[in-house]
Amino acid sequence: MKKSNNLITVAFIYVFGSFFTQGLRFITLPIFARIMSTADFGYLASYETWVAIITVLIGLQTASSISNAYIDYKKENIEKYVYSITYIGTFSAVMISIVLTIFSSFFSKLFEVSKYSLFLGIVQCLFTFFFTVLINEYRMLDKPWQYLSFTVGNSILNIGLAIFFVIYIPNDKYIGRVYALTISAFVFGILALVLMIKNVVSKNVEKEYIVYALRLSSPLIFHAFAAIILSRCDQIMLLKYSGAAEAGVYSYGTNFAHIIYVLYTACNQAYIPWYYKKLERNKEKEIIRTNRNYILFFSLGFLAFVFILPEIIKMMSTPDYYGAIYSAPIIALGFYMNFLYNFPVNYEFFHKKTHFIALGTIGAAGMNAILNMLLIPQFGGIGAAIATASSYLILLLVHIFVAKKVIGKYAMPTVCFIVAIVSVLIIFALYYIFIDKMIVRFILFIVCTILAFRILWTMKNSLKKN
Repeated sequence: MKKSNNLITVAFIYVFGSFFTQGLRFITLPIFARIMSTADFGYLASYETWVAIITVLIGLQTASSISNAYIDYKKENIEKYVYSITYIGTFSAVMISIVLTIFSSFFSKLFEVSKYSLFLGIVQCLFTFFFTVLINEYRMLDKPWQYLSFTVGNSILNIGLAIFFVIYIPNDKYIGRVYALTISAFVFGILALVLMIKNVVSKNVEKEYIVYALRLSSPLIFHAFAAIILSRCDQIMLLKYSGAAEAGVYSYGTNFAHIIYVLYTACNQAYIPWYYKKLERNKEKEIIRTNRNYILFFSLGFLAFVFILPEIIKMMSTPDYYGAIYSAPIIALGFYMNFLYNFPVNYEFFHKKTHFIALGTIGAAGMNAILNMLLIPQFGGIGAAIATASSYLILLLVHIFVAKKVIGKYAMPTVCFIVAIVSVLIIFALYYIFIDKMIVRFILFIVCTILAFRILWTMKNSLKKN
């Protein structure tokens, strides 16, 4: 009873941790905007693109295999498993450093940041990998408080150092953000590595674990690269076709829509361990019942958020950015489709069919590029948002098909997804019908919020009985 009830509590802890991390960054943005120049932000964005690419390569996505390893190698071997895969991260970091040393001038010119910054990016990614491995272990071992302390502590140190360095570095202030990211990653990465080493009795690396992790995670490298294209393609093509102003408004709106992504990612951190354990025990009826309530709860929360989005955007910006109230909800709708996509994808992960995940994301990235080329010249930022949301919808439908027809025995009824999508799209349309009617939208917000909390209460009571 206690463990079942923990799903709600643990989900709340993960959501709090994610929102604290994102909120801390969000509320300090005006501070950095006053101190850093637009050029500094440009260089920082280029550095973060470099880090996003290197993050895929360091560790070769093996941190994502921990959930499956927990099922296959059991709880008593998971600490040995995570210790073994840290060597994959170390080896890949060394190889990338050698390549960067040889081609440093090329990469420096390509990303328009110093060679020194590129090497700092490798350091940041390596220790972030150690950090990620440990917190993924904490998820599977039902240690949400340890997870929370690591993520919150890392965020506080990162922001604190960033403010300090940006204030006291006279020129190229973006490098202050780079220093902060690297140092905070190093501190918590070292701590994570020490804890992982301390927790294992034998310090020998298990070859079986290395092979298992690489076999399961290698296809996800292509998935991760395609995901980068899928998430950044719209902004890059919007800049090309519609200019910097339109791209800036769209990018600003994306920051608000991203809240949906943060929310479902945090919920998924709690959901995956629960789901895998229930799936292993063939608790299909309990899974379906919980999933239905979970989807209904999240759908209502998503709609409530959308209905008050214009007021949030206007409160946090100047009139120059008010155009985001038209594109941001559609971007958020794309993230909602991504939330639904996680249900069949988690099933694919459980059955170790990660190559389907990679193929699906690559296909969606290509579809997104084509749709952007067709829609952006005609509709600008709204066209880019529609292209991205449509690509995520297609990706969702593909993975439902894979889970149902290719892998098979996926218990979640397809009708649940169809009802969720159609219902949300119909209610979502009310946003644009009443976009200038704040009172009507506020009433819709209240109704959705009350219903969402009612469903959450139902989920809590239902889980107590199991």
